[in-house]
Amino acid sequence: MDLQPFGSLLAATTIGFGLSVVTLFVARRSGLAPVQASLIDTLQDNAAALTQRVSQLEAEVHRERTDREGLEVEVRRLRDALADLATENAELRRRLA
Repeated sequence: MDLQPFGSLLAATTIGFGLSVVTLFVARRSGLAPVQASLIDTLQDNAAALTQRVSQLEAEVHRERTDREGLEVEVRRLRDALADLATENAELRRRLA
């Protein structure tokens, strides 16, 4: 059984992990930690703002839906009233004719 591919994979994984550790160490020493903290704070602020905006939009959708339902009820009422008036008008025309 040929173990060379497994050995190559193990070596590449070890080198990759070592480079990740070295990169993390260099980033911490070069002052990127405050930038990282600032970036995290900014992302948290953005997430809070987006959550607030989503809540606001949901409230607007609910308000518009409620308004639309109210208008639909009013339209039905007016249609019924118009139909009643049309019936009454037709009855009056028959009486006059």
